[in-house]
Amino acid sequence: MAPATIVAGLGYVSLRQWETAADQLFREQARDVAAMATEKVEMMLRHAEDAFLDRLQVLLSGVRVDDRTLDELVAQSRLVRRLYIFDRRGRLLHPTAWRDDDAAVFRPLLAQITPGFWDRGGKREVVSRGEVLLVALLKSHGEPVLVAFARDLDALREDIFEATLGGLESPTIVAILDHQGRPVYSRASLDRAERVLSVTFREGLPSWSVAVYLPPGASPRQTVRRQVVIFTAAFGALLIVILAGLVLAWRLMRREAEMAQLKSDFVANVSHDLKTPLSVIRMFGETLEMGRVTDAARRQEYYRVITRESERLSRLIDNVLDFSRIEGGRRTYDMVPTAVEPLIRDTLETFAYPLAQGGFKVETRVAPDRRGRGARPRRTRDLGRGRGHGDPRGGAEEDLREILPGGAERDSGAEGHWRGPRAGEARGGGPSRPRHGREPGGRGEPLHPVAPREGPCLGS
Repeated sequence: MAPATIVAGLGYVSLRQWETAADQLFREQARDVAAMATEKVEMMLRHAEDAFLDRLQVLLSGVRVDDRTLDELVAQSRLVRRLYIFDRRGRLLHPTAWRDDDAAVFRPLLAQITPGFWDRGGKREVVSRGEVLLVALLKSHGEPVLVAFARDLDALREDIFEATLGGLESPTIVAILDHQGRPVYSRASLDRAERVLSVTFREGLPSWSVAVYLPPGASPRQTVRRQVVIFTAAFGALLIVILAGLVLAWRLMRREAEMAQLKSDFVANVSHDLKTPLSVIRMFGETLEMGRVTDAARRQEYYRVITRESERLSRLIDNVLDFSRIEGGRRTYDMVPTAVEPLIRDTLETFAYPLAQGGFKVETRVAPDRRGRGARPRRTRDLGRGRGHGDPRGGAEEDLREILPGGAERDSGAEGHWRGPRAGEARGGGPSRPRHGREPGGRGEPLHPVAPREGPCLGS
């Protein structure tokens, strides 16, 4: 828990630092954009005003100039809305009378013109009644005259602001604000936009400024947070992929381990199954080699056992080879109906000698015409556990009995059922099989001296 808390705390601190750094960097970039915009507007505005003043100076230097000529010049210049000319004593030279309410705007600027300005000359911007006026000293027939004109706001938007700011490549919104902070021009709608900073004009438009706004949702902090969400989602997806890969690798490893265990068990079982017929073949061969069996019929039976176990060993080896072919997909099997009786008798013959060695005798009754899976005996592999029954519709049925001391037998399926041995009794319709001690009825030679079984009887 502690490492996770530390990692979470470090991540939060890093996120805050990242947001702060991104905000500072954005503000620096926005300030550069605003400064560049103010310079471009000032330069273009100065160029337009100088062009108008040059043309006006040419007219004033002429032999004869009248109001009509000056009005035509103003009409040709989109930037100039009103033009007034005064002499040094403040008398109105052009036009001959005030127009509309211009007297309230232009008359106060005369009080702001000092004698030094008349001596130095030049031009300056004056704010009068909330409107920016350009004032300049020109020569008319050798006498200085004061020229003042007001700019046309629509011309400013179209010819100056749009021309200079419309082509700016920036994710922000650049706007022009007047001396009261009201937007005069903006590249886009300022609805719900966040103001970042503003830079005031140095000349041309006193008290006006260029402001930089952020569109909705474009805040550096929001951008950083979106990036953090994206990175977190990508990191989470990567973790999920890694975890899925680990789980898949673990499952594959577990499956490989299970397959290895199955193969190991298979090899162990095959080794055990291979040893069983080999032991039988060796035991019967040694018995015959030592000459312990003098009866010719018994020797023939031993030969048949050796042959049968050899065939069983061959089948086991073929099964091992078939298993590798099946695993490689090179061998397939088709399930077809088959007779049950030979399968049961072969199985009983396979286990006949171990059962005989354990003192058991098996009697089998099988309907010879039973086919298919329904006739398969249910207790074929559990012969040592008591009485088994096959299909109740006429299938196989086995009786498992134990040879008791004295030659008596006890039926494992019938409580308290005893009967004596029958000489030469066959199991399953086949020949007799050797068993521990002496064959019931006293016939035959002992294979190995074996002590009588003690303890409780099977099925009791």
